[in-house]
Amino acid sequence: MDTSSAAAAAMRADEEGEQSRGPGAEIKLVLTVTEWYDGYCNNHPDNCRDLLGSSACGMFVFGCSLRTQQPLSLTLKPKGLFVQTFQNARELQSKYHGYIGRESSLVIEQGESSRTTRTRYGYERPKPPFEPIKHSSYNCRTFHAQWAVPNLILIGAQKSGTSTIWTVLRKRYGRHVLQPYTRSFEPHFFDWKIGAPSINFTDIDEAKLCDFRKEYMGYWDHTMMRSDVIAFEKTPSYMITPNIIPAIEAICVWRPKILAILRNPIDRAYSHYAMAQRRNKNPPAFSRLIDREILKYIDVGILRKTSLTYSQYERSGPDRFTTPFHFYENRTLEEYSRLFNEVYAGDKQKEFLYRSFYAPILYPWVIQFGKQDRLLVLQFEDFVARENANQTTHVEEILGFAGLDYMQVRGAEPHISNSSGRRRLADWTLKRKYKAMPARVRFYLSFLYGHFNAMLPDLLGEEWQNVWDEDFFENSPAASNAKIEKMLNEIVNGSQATL
Repeated sequence: MDTSSAAAAAMRADEEGEQSRGPGAEIKLVLTVTEWYDGYCNNHPDNCRDLLGSSACGMFVFGCSLRTQQPLSLTLKPKGLFVQTFQNARELQSKYHGYIGRESSLVIEQGESSRTTRTRYGYERPKPPFEPIKHSSYNCRTFHAQWAVPNLILIGAQKSGTSTIWTVLRKRYGRHVLQPYTRSFEPHFFDWKIGAPSINFTDIDEAKLCDFRKEYMGYWDHTMMRSDVIAFEKTPSYMITPNIIPAIEAICVWRPKILAILRNPIDRAYSHYAMAQRRNKNPPAFSRLIDREILKYIDVGILRKTSLTYSQYERSGPDRFTTPFHFYENRTLEEYSRLFNEVYAGDKQKEFLYRSFYAPILYPWVIQFGKQDRLLVLQFEDFVARENANQTTHVEEILGFAGLDYMQVRGAEPHISNSSGRRRLADWTLKRKYKAMPARVRFYLSFLYGHFNAMLPDLLGEEWQNVWDEDFFENSPAASNAKIEKMLNEIVNGSQATL
């Protein structure tokens, strides 16, 4: 049933209901949680019990359900209706009680959710006391290494401040952080240099492994290594190349730690696009690139065919209560991870949206390293806030996770005032300043990424609950109470204007 015919049916049902409604009859205004948000409400039933009164769980699709004493039941879930928050359900009930009638009642209830159980992946954020670095020499058939390096591998995400974090560590503790010998400080050893994704590391000659180890360890100056130094490398493309995990495990038998930094997925995607713009004289519009990737997700079965591309959403008109629906197929995180990997098995350089789907991208890394205290996932916005507040806990955590005694390092090299750090992070932002993303585009992307953002607490822990949710609320076309009230009035009056 399309929205116009559904609206007409609702109006007919309303007329029939007025004729047959008797004492005790009931009209229900049903709140149905959208697919991408039902995970949050399932996990926080207390917050969602009084749905409209919860600012944390306030964006819902309205469905109109008319029930009378006659065998008539019609539920309408129009695509074009979204609300952000209302003061509480009691106010809504009081406000529209006159329309319903003295002998009737208004019931606010939560629609059924498709997610009824949570999946746990066994990851817990590593906590101190961290295991110290076990510096030792390494012998292989073809060479002898004085130090087994690196100790820490930063795998991404691209455009999530990995260079900023690298700079902060080296600026403050340069004598204790050793970068590799490469033209840039991103070796790309596993994904580009040796082509690890195409090699079967479960059946590889030991001599070949020795050659790989010798080449990789040779990126660092072993004469600079000491007991209070960590060898560090960052290659942000590693995170989107899960096929290199067997190579890391086979080559780096000394078990290096893995660090990932995540940034607001919308900001990351747009920053990625802005970087490409600077390198391209005639870059395509961001909206065209969004459409291209959305169509890929529909073709492969990540999104259902009922999903809207950005162009379709934009044509719906700015004054309508239109929501950019992304209907995801009901798949496990493992299945999503596999499908995304299949879609982008080729060139990933021009795909701007993909790298921000953190949950399916990180899934194989969590499965391999998450239960071994070898994976640390941090939020970039939190890192910047702590750095600009002249705190040290964020740096302590990274150094400690890598196995370095932070107190020993601080004693050897006095802590540098963060005034330069604050200026440095400000400069990092200013140098990358570009035209702001339109709010409508941001709202569209908030729905696209919201489905997987809601999976992060299951994958990475409760501290990732509601992360980046401000995009849903700040960019909603229905963010004002005036629009909410107008929408509710149109629903009650059976208007087709907002459908």
